[in-house]
Formats: sequence, C-alpha cells, structure tokens
Amino acid sequence: MTDTNLDERLSRLGTHLDDERSARTGTADPALAGPTRRRGRTVRRVALAGVAAAAAVLVAVALVAAPDGGTNIEATGTATASAPADAPAPGELVPHVPSPPAWFGEPAPGMREGAHRTGRWASLAIGVEDGTVVRNPIWVGVTDGTLQGLADASTVDVAGKQYRTFSHGDWHAVATQDGDDVTIVAAGTADTDTLAAVVESARVERTPNGPDLFLTNLPAGYGPAASAQRHAEDTAERRTVASADGQTGVNEVSDWVRADLAAAASGADYEQISVDGAEAFTGVTQSSTTGEPLRFLMFSPQPGVVIDITTTDPNRTVDDLVELARNVELLPIDEWKALHTR
Repeated sequence: MTDTNLDERLSRLGTHLDDERSARTGTADPALAGPTRRRGRTVRRVALAGVAAAAAVLVAVALVAAPDGGTNIEATGTATASAPADAPAPGELVPHVPSPPAWFGEPAPGMREGAHRTGRWASLAIGVEDGTVVRNPIWVGVTDGTLQGLADASTVDVAGKQYRTFSHGDWHAVATQDGDDVTIVAAGTADTDTLAAVVESARVERTPNGPDLFLTNLPAGYGPAASAQRHAEDTAERRTVASADGQTGVNEVSDWVRADLAAAASGADYEQISVDGAEAFTGVTQSSTTGEPLRFLMFSPQPGVVIDITTTDPNRTVDDLVELARNVELLPIDEWKALHTR
C-alpha cells in the first residue's frame, strides 16, 4: 500500500506531523479500500505515511526576539509566515505523471484522507545540524483547533506536570492537556522529557490570523531547522497517484505550505537537495503499516505547493525519485478528474 510517513504519523499526529508520521511525520503502497471504477481504471483509496532523509543543507534562518525575550525561529525576521497569497488551496492542484519512468509503470489514480487537523495551525522545527544533514528533528505546532491523534492519547507525568502523548515506534508526540485555549504539540524521536521541555519552552501570541509560535529555549545541540509557518487548511479528500506496483506514491501535501517543514515533521534525519532548481528534502524512515524502510522526497514545485514522493521499493534510489519528480505535473482538480473519471 502507499505510505506517507507524513500523513500517517501526522495521521497519528492528526488521526503527523506528519507525514503516517507525516506527518515519522510521504506515500508507498496503495490500499485497496472500496475501489471505484473510473474509465476502466481503479481509483484506489490510499493510506499515506510520511518522510525521512539522506543528505541536506539547513535552511537559512534568522533568530528574532519574541515578545517575552525568547527566540522566534523565523526566516524573514517578522511574524509567523503566512501561505503565499496566490498559492492554490490544498487539493486544487493534483499531481499527474504524463511520462513516467519505466520503473514507475502506468500511473494509478488514488485517493487519501486528510482533515486530520482542524482549526488554525502554525508550526516550526528544530534539529541537530551534522554537516549537510539535519538529524533528530523535532516538530513543534500550535493550534486553536484539534488534532485527531490526540483523541486516543494517553497521559504522561513529566516533572510533576501532565501531558498527552502517543507514539509510533521510536516516534513520539507530547501535547498540552485538553481544555487549554490552544494546544501545543512537540513530536520526533527525542525522549518524552525532551519533548515536554520543548512544549514548555513554546510561547504563543494570539493574532487575528491565528496563533504565532515562539520558542524560548532549545535543547542542547539543537538549532532552527524550519521557520515558523502558518498551515493551509488540511482538506478532507486528496487525490494522489501511485506506481503500477503500488510501492511508490506521489502525493500533494500543500497544507504544510513548505517542503522543509513537512520533511522535519517526519521525525527522520533529512537532507536538502534540488529538483531542477526547486528546493527538495529527502530521507529514509519506516512504513507505519509494514515496517519496511520508506524513502521519501519532499519538494515544492511552486510557492505554497508541496509534493511528497515516497517508496517502499528497496531498488529505488534518491536519483530515481528525483527523476520521477521531474516528470510530475500539477493539474487543476477538474482536469485531473476528467482524466480518471467518467
């Protein structure tokens, strides 16, 4: 089935950060749940998973004083960034592969579930820089809405304070208690105590556009990895494309707005590369459904649009995913449906 650690884990960070964990919290093998016949083809309902890493460069960021004297992890030196004004809404553009590589085969249309997050969200990420690789990223989010995965979370006590938590393998999410006016979440492969400390260091400023997010302290060795960003709406049903063998998927995850943030949400080490000049991030995580290694590539073909390619095919390399990414076109949803529906 097609896994995207981002969606499943952020399915669990939302049902993940991201994404399957994002979104640890990409796509890999399409799950055949209630197939629908479309022009002689099957539209498969796809379960997504997330992202991870191979080798990269930290995004250049600036540190800006927050209102309480803390640190706002920003790229612009202003308030939490909003989605580009002219960016299409998530789901308006759909990935299409008109000339797939031979190994990909005939593309199969599919569908995945979204709407794991409700309300207004802002998030950022921190990580440990190791040469060109960002290791052990921690994703930090704040919302005045909900996160699906927290509905079944357990309670953990850290230093006399209670938090909500849930895990998937070595990936963990720690969140403030239900009933607060906003929810703060930290997620990654760090231990619970570290994640709880990051939650405690988060400061929130209410604005007419939603909450702004600041961090007052970073764990030892950590620095900024992805600057503070407002999310776009996590819409319910999203169209996707899978390879003929169902091991590779191409997913639109533009509710993340930026590829670096989506990659960090996976919790996996990741590296920055380029797809024909477009910023891209790649790494390796683990499928939440099969436990297989899952290679991902996140890239942004245009501002505000994020595409997540994932594969559980052990023969696929980063170069293969870059080749596939170069063949991805974005179609308006109506045009995409006309190709795959009656």
